[in-house]
Amino acid sequence: MGRRDAAVALGELLADPGFPYRGRWALLGTTPRRGICDAFGMTARHRAQLVALWESSPGGLALAHPDVLGEQSRRGNVQPDVARPARDYHSVWVLEDHHIGADRRPREHRTTQTLAADVDELRHITLRIDADCVAVDVEQGGRASGGITRITEGLWGQRIVLDRPAARGEHRNLVYTTYFRYAEDPPPEFRRSGGSDPHAHIEIRVQFHPDCLPTEICHCVWPTLDRPPLTEAVLQLDEAHSAAMVFNILQPGGLVGFRWTWPDQS
Repeated sequence: MGRRDAAVALGELLADPGFPYRGRWALLGTTPRRGICDAFGMTARHRAQLVALWESSPGGLALAHPDVLGEQSRRGNVQPDVARPARDYHSVWVLEDHHIGADRRPREHRTTQTLAADVDELRHITLRIDADCVAVDVEQGGRASGGITRITEGLWGQRIVLDRPAARGEHRNLVYTTYFRYAEDPPPEFRRSGGSDPHAHIEIRVQFHPDCLPTEICHCVWPTLDRPPLTEAVLQLDEAHSAAMVFNILQPGGLVGFRWTWPDQS
C-alpha cells in the first residue's frame, strides 16, 4: 500500500453511501469544500472533476471503473455482449489520453497502465480494439508481437509481450500508443464498458485540437450501449483543451466516458 492506494481508498469511502462520511462531506457545504480544494492547492481541472463526481448522481454512481484493456471503445461502439477470452491479469491503475485531431477524428490514444498477474507466469497480454487503427507502439514494459488480428466481429487484438514474465500478483507497468485511421467521422463520444477489475483506478482524458473545439462536453454514465445516459455533467475544457475524469467503480455492462457537441451540431 502506498500514497496512491490510500488516496483511492479515501475516495471510495467518501463515495460509499453505506458509510457516514459521504453525508458529513455534504453537510460541509460548497464553501468549506472549496476551502479543502484550496488547502490542497488543486488545479482548476481537478476541482472540476471533484464537483462533477459529486453532482452527477447520488450514491457515487458517477464513480466508475472501466475494463482497461478488455473492452475499449474508440468510436462509442462498445459491444459488451460479445464473448471475450478470459484474461490472465487485472488492471490496478490506468491513465488514458484520447486525442481528437483537427478533422474531428480520433488521432491516437496513449495508455499508461499498471497491471497485476493472475497466473503464475504472465508473459503477454492482448490489447483488444473495436476500431480501425494503423499501429500499436509499445513505449515501455514490452513490445508488440505480430500484427493486429481479428478476434471476432467488430473486435481486433494486438499481442503485447512483456519485457519479462510476471509472477502471480506481481505488477508490471506498460505505456503504449494506438494510432487510428477512419474513413468517416465517428460519433462525437468516447465510451468504455465496465469489466472485471472492480478496484481499478483510472483517469480518462480527452484532448481536442485547438483548431477544432467542441461547444460542449459532458461526462456521462450509460447503463447499456443502446440506452441514454443515466447521468451527465457538463465539464469545462482546461488550458490544454482537454477534459478529464477519474473513475473507480462500475458494474459490468455499464459504460462511462464523454460525449460532446461540435459547433455545427448545436
